[in-house]
Amino acid sequence: MKSLEEAVGQFVLYAHLLVRYYPEYKLFLAVTENVCKTVFEEEAGQTLIEDGIIRLFSFDPTQEVIVRWIP
Repeated sequence: MKSLEEAVGQFVLYAHLLVRYYPEYKLFLAVTENVCKTVFEEEAGQTLIEDGIIRLFSFDPTQEVIVRWIP
């Protein structure tokens, strides 16, 4: 949970800075598919996505491909 708190805190900070200085850009959190399944399919992670706090995509580091994109 501590890692999630830190990642979300950094994401929110960077997202707000982008809105101010580069409003045409959108920030996404990139996580491995394993992290996506273990963290963002649980209640805390789903809440962050559903409430529009974060946008993310998951990737397969072995194949180097995007698996899911969640705006």
